[in-house]
Amino acid sequence: MEKYQIQLIPLAIKLLGKIKDKREQKLLTKKIEQLKQEPEKQGKPLSGKLKNYPSVRAVGQRYRISNIDSNVPHPIFSSCFISSI
Repeated sequence: MEKYQIQLIPLAIKLLGKIKDKREQKLLTKKIEQLKQEPEKQGKPLSGKLKNYPSVRAVGQRYRISNIDSNVPHPIFSSCFISSI
């Protein structure tokens, strides 16, 4: 099984650090780590103009982890952005 590398964009690192609940930080980090194995089988595409980019929910659907880096030819969570739902 091939293992992928995940790179968090600076904004994702900043947002992850702003989450005050350490348990939620830990769960988000764990989900990001899980994306290293078979990321193409996880999550689903965003909609609208971002329909080609994958997204996965984390921490009971509260956060979304997505790859919105247009510089990546095959966007499978190579660089991640974290947003609160």
